[in-house]
Amino acid sequence: MEAFANFLLFCSAFFQISSGALENGAVYLIGNSLISFLKVEDSGVMCESVATVIHSQTLDVESDSYRWLYRKPSSDENAYLEIDTEDANILLNEVTISNRSSGTGPGCLWNERKMNITLVTQALYQIRSNEEDDGCLLTNGLGNRISWGKCNESSYDQLFIFLRVV
Repeated sequence: MEAFANFLLFCSAFFQISSGALENGAVYLIGNSLISFLKVEDSGVMCESVATVIHSQTLDVESDSYRWLYRKPSSDENAYLEIDTEDANILLNEVTISNRSSGTGPGCLWNERKMNITLVTQALYQIRSNEEDDGCLLTNGLGNRISWGKCNESSYDQLFIFLRVV
């Protein structure tokens, strides 16, 4: 836990650490207690597949693959996370797109994943999918792909820090 405290101290020198309501339309780097960052790893292909998202120990703040746009329309109780880019290949990723989409074949349909992002403690948030039975975003170790599983607020593999890019 000391390493994570040092990580927070380091981040606070360069980024604004969110510790309350996230700002609609703001861009964030999303880190976790493993001192890694959510990164879109490869390219999604419309009507074929979504891009995988991993936890990367490296960080390139200039790369779109790390820059997550938070949206919460005032008329909607759901929140959305998408990559802040025009590049459709990384926009189609497994955090942004619901696995309930019929994203294959002719007339394919991609649905944005609806989420609830809640402050659990201090600057740590839990990302819960509002899609049926998806659960919460899980880390699976450095360099490994994310997954969705049973929510547990005391599990560090489900707690994330949002670093606002200013």
